[in-house]
Amino acid sequence: MIPWRSYAHRLARRSEQLLYDIRRRLGVFKKKEGNPLARVGVYVAYWDASWIFEDHLRAMRDLASGPINYYVMANFRHPSERAWFDGVISRFGFPIPFYPWSKSPILTHGESLQRLIEATSDEIIVLCDVDAFPIKAGWDAWIIDELSRKDAVAVVVDMPGRDMPVFLHPSFIAFKRSLLLDNGLDVLTGEGNDPAYKITQHLLRRGRLTLDHVTPLFPTHRAITLFPTGTSDLFGRSDLLHGFGTTYSDWVFHFWFGMFVARREEPKDFHGNRLLTLAEMDRVVQETQAWIRDRCSRGSAGVSRSG
Repeated sequence: MIPWRSYAHRLARRSEQLLYDIRRRLGVFKKKEGNPLARVGVYVAYWDASWIFEDHLRAMRDLASGPINYYVMANFRHPSERAWFDGVISRFGFPIPFYPWSKSPILTHGESLQRLIEATSDEIIVLCDVDAFPIKAGWDAWIIDELSRKDAVAVVVDMPGRDMPVFLHPSFIAFKRSLLLDNGLDVLTGEGNDPAYKITQHLLRRGRLTLDHVTPLFPTHRAITLFPTGTSDLFGRSDLLHGFGTTYSDWVFHFWFGMFVARREEPKDFHGNRLLTLAEMDRVVQETQAWIRDRCSRGSAGVSRSG
């Protein structure tokens, strides 16, 4: 028997999605226009991220070589977080916030990203988790250059429990809007997979999940190693399992386990064994925050910016 609250939650979600689809088809809402000088659009689903959001925004802004459009879907577990979030958006200035159309249950990761994409028109799309961020100055110019000859730039992960264990992950993936439009793709979650799984499947079917067509971002450092070397490989690599605090190809950093950090919970594996202690997580978060703030202060001084 389905608990009443769970049933009501599902019904509210379906009703909200239906109303959103009707409004979209009727053209009730117009697309939001960002900075016309920006050549990159960053798309982020916010949820329970007050612990890292400001550093995430700082890295996006200070390490970019030019203006970017930054879109964020604001999902809140607690209403009090809305005031804090709005204050951060106002203080940083450049993020363009979106909110679920009604006071509905929190949108899923894929729903949040898909709605942002549908409401904007940037040709170069960068999906990024809120607990991930670029760590090298000029990251935006590098992506533009890579996508001039590649289909995607993406973090590559190995998750052995998935039906598709090795895939391009939405914690940081860049591609052109035309990849979605020309091939009938979206970034909705499905089949037990993350929002970028359809892109991975499409490239695999077309024989384009290769180094000639994709710039893969492999793990180059783990603050805390959690798992043994993976058994699946892609692009000739089998060491694709993430740790807590993983650096990818020296371009991107992703904490992983962000919800556990926010909720002050210790993550466990499928067998119930503890993976990390709160003390270990706190240490990595604090060390990373200090490191990225220093890098941003040096990066923003050395990166020219226009617009």
